[in-house]
Amino acid sequence: MKVPGPAVVALGGGHGLSATLRATRRYAGDIAAIVSVADDGGSSGRLRSAFGIPAPGDLRKCLVALAADESLWTRAFEHRFQSGELEGHAFGNLVIAGLTDATGDFDVALAEAGRLLGTVGRVFPATREPVVLKAEAGGASIEGQVAVSNTGRISGISLVPADPEPPPGAVAALAAADQVVIGPGSLFTSVLAVVAVPALRQALAATPGRKVYVCNLRPQIPETAEFDVAAHVRALGAHGLDVDVVLREQFRAYRATLQADRRHLLERFEVVDVARKVVGVGSVGTRAFIILLQGRDSEDPLFLQVKEATTSVLEQHLPKSRFKQHGERVVQGQRMMQATSDIFLGWTRGVDANRHFYWRQLRDMKGSAIVELMNPTMLSFYARTCAWTLARAHARSGDPVALANYLGQSDTFDRGLTDFSVRYADQNEQDFEAFVGAVRSGRIEAVEGV
Repeated sequence: MKVPGPAVVALGGGHGLSATLRATRRYAGDIAAIVSVADDGGSSGRLRSAFGIPAPGDLRKCLVALAADESLWTRAFEHRFQSGELEGHAFGNLVIAGLTDATGDFDVALAEAGRLLGTVGRVFPATREPVVLKAEAGGASIEGQVAVSNTGRISGISLVPADPEPPPGAVAALAAADQVVIGPGSLFTSVLAVVAVPALRQALAATPGRKVYVCNLRPQIPETAEFDVAAHVRALGAHGLDVDVVLREQFRAYRATLQADRRHLLERFEVVDVARKVVGVGSVGTRAFIILLQGRDSEDPLFLQVKEATTSVLEQHLPKSRFKQHGERVVQGQRMMQATSDIFLGWTRGVDANRHFYWRQLRDMKGSAIVELMNPTMLSFYARTCAWTLARAHARSGDPVALANYLGQSDTFDRGLTDFSVRYADQNEQDFEAFVGAVRSGRIEAVEGV
């Protein structure tokens, strides 16, 4: 029986990919992992050299991540021998090598290992044959995953042979994916070691699934020394992989802007998915996203909204803001003016450091009075209530005496505000009429009655 949920493909290697798979199990209906097999160190390197098989270590980690929790086989696969001729070998690596030797087929061996563990998804090697990872750095060529991982200023990654064959199941999984999760993990030796397979790179370009890059929290020295998120994304693009969403660094930075008790509450949740949001009239031209997080299970969701904050219209008339970025300015202003702000109100920068965002819960808690049905007495009361609320908020943001002195005793400000409101309402009507005209003429496609 098919489990409800999206079809998710995760790719990369190492501990990062296995962590992604454990998180993916919480929401995916179908799971596939595509794993780098260029490792030439440790137990994997020894078995690869002895039996001519793709490196089994990261494959083992992924099988365990998708296995039945705390079974004997799960614990045994991770057991590593501490002495004797088997010192350093993980038992699971030996099982995969033994099954390959017995069946003569590495793909069959992985499938049988998955059956032993009771895995809930499929695990594919990036290539069906052993490959050598090759890097270009500083005008020199470096071969071997261990050597590459100890190299900095890497400009390109490739494989030897240059065009190895991936398992057909890996290509098919990408073609049917709703979401592709890339990383976290070593950028050049795990993530791009998969992307370097030409057939997989083509399948990634053609996949209908949203490509989500989970970036490392900190650089891996010396491989990605001095890399920020933007540098990671540029490296992916230089190797033919364009991603739709970048996670982790922005989420970590946003979380750091919250109060300690709210950070603690947010740690109960994991990021599941991200979608671009079509923004309303007041936000035209800005970027907005919705982020789905999940707590204890699928019945415990949390939706956050991320909106771009741009330059204030008042900036050219006022002294320079004391805040370092516009997202922080918006958040601190709301915290100052509102009696109680959203508990998850925070800010961060985008992948492009010149773009600023603020975060809050996605919920429509706004109320609105139907002013056209009010009698004069009720309308007057409503106007006074709105004015009192705005005055209270602005009084919290500055010196109320200075504000009162600025407004003075005349009705100049009142008339200015009224004039602005009328003009704004007229502009809204004109914009709507133009929009309806464009729809009726066929210049814009729209569906009515939704």
